[in-house]
Amino acid sequence: MSIKSIKLATILSAALALGTASADAAARHGEYTAPTPSHSYAMPADFHDSDAFGFRDRYHRPAPRIEIRMRMPHRGYHWHAGNWNWQRGHWVWASGFWNFR
Repeated sequence: MSIKSIKLATILSAALALGTASADAAARHGEYTAPTPSHSYAMPADFHDSDAFGFRDRYHRPAPRIEIRMRMPHRGYHWHAGNWNWQRGHWVWASGFWNFR
């Protein structure tokens, strides 16, 4: 191995060691622990639906999505930007639309 590849391997192993999840982080995210590098990565199906991503937290709205606003269909239309709405216990995105005034 060359010196360059040894340095790269050392930096990569240090970055992986720093990126491991702590026990405190696992407790905050529904007792989910990140898999060790020897295992393949598979996210449990119920993890996405849990509180870990904040979709079930009514008081913390997710970040707005970026929308592509199409050209105004005709004169007199007004753009209503998309937003997050709280429905049935989780946040749902409502897309923006053109509305005639």
